[in-house]
Amino acid sequence: MTTSSLQQTMPFFRGSPASFDQSTLLLPAVSIGNVPQLATDLLIHSHALQKIGTLSARDLVPVLGSADYLPTAAAPRRGLATALEVYATADHSLVTLQQRSPVLKSRKEHFVYELCDWIVASRFKRVVILSSLSAGARRDAELASQASPFRYFSLTSSSAALTLQALCARIPSRDAAIPLLPSAGLTRRYLEALKAVETAAILLYVAEGDNRGDACAMAEMTSVVLQKLEVLPLGTPEWQEPKSWHRGLYGTEAIPDGLFG
Repeated sequence: MTTSSLQQTMPFFRGSPASFDQSTLLLPAVSIGNVPQLATDLLIHSHALQKIGTLSARDLVPVLGSADYLPTAAAPRRGLATALEVYATADHSLVTLQQRSPVLKSRKEHFVYELCDWIVASRFKRVVILSSLSAGARRDAELASQASPFRYFSLTSSSAALTLQALCARIPSRDAAIPLLPSAGLTRRYLEALKAVETAAILLYVAEGDNRGDACAMAEMTSVVLQKLEVLPLGTPEWQEPKSWHRGLYGTEAIPDGLFG
């Protein structure tokens, strides 16, 4: 497939390679507590991933803001943050999306089709979906046993699935069907649409609230999986919270009242 045909499906607005055949893609699903997006923030800033592109956001709620950066930075980072961005390591072994707004209700099917079409056309080696589930859906036996809140799901015996199998339990399903995933957003649709790609989902039971701890746990689990797949170097970094976490989302730096009239 040519670069021009790629641009007709889910275009990059900035320069980027048209093929990622040796790359692992992290796909954070907008789900309960926004834990996948928070975990992705930690991964981006702690592993020094760089923005390499911006995907079409015509199916998402419009959003625009200033580029995020670490509080320890000498100066604010120039540029803008948009609804759907692409980040990568220097060698492109790891590529991750960061989705900053939800998909419009009437555009979900179209968004999943276009996004997954771009993923397949870009020839990613594997896809790892990050998603959170409602903690209220855990079974009594799981609560009584104090089992890990992490689960995984994959339709194939992929390398990521085999790695996850040693770290947490597989979420139950009947036959080859994708199970119900409460409060997991578009996760089931992603799994269905990406059957042709080596795909596994990291799932974490959470409750709405201050989800920084959940985000750190998901980032750490994701790092372990990626290290075992030789996508990231060994070692757990000190998780770096970006500036946006300290202004308005968490912390004491309040957003100016004038913004709300």
